Amino acid sequence: LSSAAKADTISEAKAENGFMLYSGAALALNTELLAAFRKQYPFVKESKLVRAGGPALFERIETEYRAGRVLGDVIFTAGTVWPKWVEEGKILKYDSPEYKYYPPEYKIDGYVAAVRAATMTLATNTQRVGKQIRPRRYQDLLRPEFKDGVIGIADARQSNQGREWYTVTRHYLGRDFMVKLAQQRPLVIRGGGDLIARLISGEVGVAVQTSDRAIAAKRKGAPIEVAWPEEGVVLAPGYAGIMAKAPHPATAKLFMDFLMGGKGLDILATKGAYHILRQGTQPAPDVPGVSALKIWKFDEKKIAEMTNEINKEFSELFT
Repeated sequence: LSSAAKADTISEAKAENGFMLYSGAALALNTELLAAFRKQYPFVKESKLVRAGGPALFERIETEYRAGRVLGDVIFTAGTVWPKWVEEGKILKYDSPEYKYYPPEYKIDGYVAAVRAATMTLATNTQRVGKQIRPRRYQDLLRPEFKDGVIGIADARQSNQGREWYTVTRHYLGRDFMVKLAQQRPLVIRGGGDLIARLISGEVGVAVQTSDRAIAAKRKGAPIEVAWPEEGVVLAPGYAGIMAKAPHPATAKLFMDFLMGGKGLDILATKGAYHILRQGTQPAPDVPGVSALKIWKFDEKKIAEMTNEINKEFSELFT
């Protein structure tokens, strides 16, 4: 934005007096982001938060659009629905000056950008699993030592994390791998938050877990070792965009800039333990750059299209 346009946006935001964030990120991280945003823009007197897992958040947003009563302003979550929402006109076009710093594969220019990303790791409880057998490859999960509830995975029917991991890994390693993994009888957990808690407690010894949760737990002293699978790594971008009928669009634009290139991005990098996809911005020292990993490429739109097929197959194999 030009300085004049930015001044106009700020003037309009002052009249709005607040905004609402719909986020799938951790509560503590959202709280810190909103506090830093209010500090930068003290006139934002009221910043409301709706924090929910991806499927619940997506259903809420769809319900608001069906009812013709949109309450949220900025959506900040991982998931595969973004291309569909842009096509359906549910995301506001906003030509933020920050978009130019994001690679083409991690944005829909003028609509959404992946301001954060997690990767799927093999996270191990070091008190339960000996060093010699800690998995470094997905094939290691098929060892006899990991039978009968030692492994934890997120439910692909209820978790964005689980669905993206299952769909992409199945594409690269084949359905046969998933059949063999199911024969190990892993513990199937509803979502990533519950999964990391069970890994920390030692209820499961190994979890297919997002990097941000695993690294954050390790920072707090949990007995966790994090490995990125040698065969390849599933990347789960977390996007931000403005709802097309947002009641506070000016404040939403300021928050988008804050997330995409301002103080908000710094918080995501340092406190959130995320990979950062913006060019020229480094993640925290304990988070590898995406370029250092063997990322498995996969069309996110296709993941969304395969949802029913994956739900059916997952039920057949893992329940």
